[in-house]
Amino acid sequence: MARKAGDAYRQMMLNATPASLFLSSVRLHFLDDQQAYTYFQDTQIRYSRKELDVVTFVHRNAVLLQRDVDLLKQLFPFLAPYACHVAQAPTHFTVTISHPQMATPVALTVRLSAEPASTAYYRAFLAS
Repeated sequence: MARKAGDAYRQMMLNATPASLFLSSVRLHFLDDQQAYTYFQDTQIRYSRKELDVVTFVHRNAVLLQRDVDLLKQLFPFLAPYACHVAQAPTHFTVTISHPQMATPVALTVRLSAEPASTAYYRAFLAS
């Protein structure tokens, strides 16, 4: 039963259309212990098979913490029903998505590219 639910979730994502995953703009608040950063930019999410491309402009030193999960769920609305845990690394952060009806958790990894910090390019993809 749980495996069936997980398969249904993956099939739903495979059938998602780019239009249903498009955000024209988004305001993000990445918080650390001392400051809150606010970013406003055009964000487009293109979904192709198991991959999400997120183009965003992010100020340097952006840190995603567990308390920012709600903001991540705003960016990726399909995450809303799921429990999310964030793990930070120097070049990326990983969000592990779990749900009682899912056979296994799904990892969403957002990697920071070598672009200049002021125009950082984040690439997010669903691990298979």
